[in-house]
Amino acid sequence: MAYRYGDDRNQTILFPESLDQYVLEDHPVRAYDAFVDALDFRLLGIDIDDCKVGNSQYDPHLMLKLLLYVYSYGIKSSRKLERELHNNLSFIWLMKNLKPDHKTIAEFPAEYFFFSGFHDIDSLGARAWRDAGCRFSQWTTSNHLKNSNKG
Repeated sequence: MAYRYGDDRNQTILFPESLDQYVLEDHPVRAYDAFVDALDFRLLGIDIDDCKVGNSQYDPHLMLKLLLYVYSYGIKSSRKLERELHNNLSFIWLMKNLKPDHKTIAEFPAEYFFFSGFHDIDSLGARAWRDAGCRFSQWTTSNHLKNSNKG
């Protein structure tokens, strides 16, 4: 096993029946989850190898979801992000109850995702939203317009 994939979100826990019940169906975190799940990492030039030798890493899909979602929150500190992973239910849901420490978050290799082929994320993202049949198109469009006007 090469990656840590987290708990099943439908696994029964003490208070609510499942982790999935903590997050509303129309919460924006679900858009980030659907977006990254619909990406084809091979087209981005990212090779996912489940047969790696050594200590388990965190699933690159989960780490990319975390990075994209945390950027929307404006959190730049890995220590603040680590606290959010323990306190914020949307972060807990997104990471499937995994809680990487601040050092793991800070050392997650930027070149793993941000390389020469990553500029195609916009076209891949549009295709991913279309293919995923995501219900969040209105939210993402308004969010994209807000972010694009900052530049």
